[in-house]
Amino acid sequence: MAWTINKYRFLILDEPLDGLDAVIRQRVKKLIFQEVIDRELTVLISSHNLRELEDFCDYIAILHNGEVILEREIEKLKSTIFKVEVAFKDGMPEELIESIKPIKSVQKGRMWVFIVEGERQEVEDIIQSYNPVLFDVVALTLEEIFMFEMEGIGYDFESINY
Repeated sequence: MAWTINKYRFLILDEPLDGLDAVIRQRVKKLIFQEVIDRELTVLISSHNLRELEDFCDYIAILHNGEVILEREIEKLKSTIFKVEVAFKDGMPEELIESIKPIKSVQKGRMWVFIVEGERQEVEDIIQSYNPVLFDVVALTLEEIFMFEMEGIGYDFESINY
C-alpha cells in the first residue's frame, strides 16, 4: 500500500500504537518518525497511553469535556511540575509551605511530599534556605501530571470502584 500523504502537512492518528506488540510498536514509531523527517509533517496523536506519548511527542494537550485544560511542551511541563520530598529536624516551617504554594501536600511521618508547579531552581533555592535534613526533587511522569491536573479541576477519583 503506497502512502498518498505527500501533499499534506498533517497526519492525524487515533491510538496508533494501541494493541500492538513491542516489536511492531517500535516499527510503527520508526515509520511515523521517518514520515515526519522525510515530509516535514506535523503529527497529531490522540491517545490514552500517556507513558507512550512521553517518549514520542514533544508537545502535549490534555482535553477534558471537549476543552483544553493544559497545553505545553513536554520538557517544559515536566520541568515546571514536580515532586519534592523534604524533611526538617524541627518540623516543617509554615512559611515554607506559603512560599512554594504546593498543588498538593502529604505528610508521611517527618517527611513531607509536595507537588509543586513553578520554576524548579527557584523552588529548590527556597527549600535549601531552610536547611532541610532530607531533600529530593523527583520528576513526575505525564500520567502523574495528568492525575494532578484532573484532580485540580474536580475530577472525582474517589467514585471509581476497584
